Amino acid sequence: LPFLAYVIFRSLEEFPEAQVLHVFRLSLLRFVFRNVSEAANEEKKLKSSNVPLSVDYEYVLYAVERKATQDYAASNMGNGHFNAINLMEFDAGMAKAREAHLNCVTEMRKFWENFGKRKKRADFSEHMVDSVERLAEFNTALDKAK
Repeated sequence: LPFLAYVIFRSLEEFPEAQVLHVFRLSLLRFVFRNVSEAANEEKKLKSSNVPLSVDYEYVLYAVERKATQDYAASNMGNGHFNAINLMEFDAGMAKAREAHLNCVTEMRKFWENFGKRKKRADFSEHMVDSVERLAEFNTALDKAK
């Protein structure tokens, strides 16, 4: 990486009017070298230069700025690569796990309630079939919880 930085630096000395080199250097500073302060200075120079950027370089500059803003906002949340989609997926997964856990507990409660009611009766064969069915429902709910 130091050699790449040197090559870009030398090429900017020889061709200071090359917009593509400035945009490339900005991208490298921001995302490869993680030098935010120097990247911000480069971005200011690009925006305040007398030569207007072409539309495609303007878009690249906008995308770099947008990505940097998103990374900064995500790092404030605690994780450098955290975004709203990850948060939504996590919340959906937690809701699914809570629902499956509740179903599991409900099936367990029904099993033991049923077991207590049937135990008092004399017909144990029907009681065992019903208990095994409840146990199967519990296992199904347990599999969904995983």
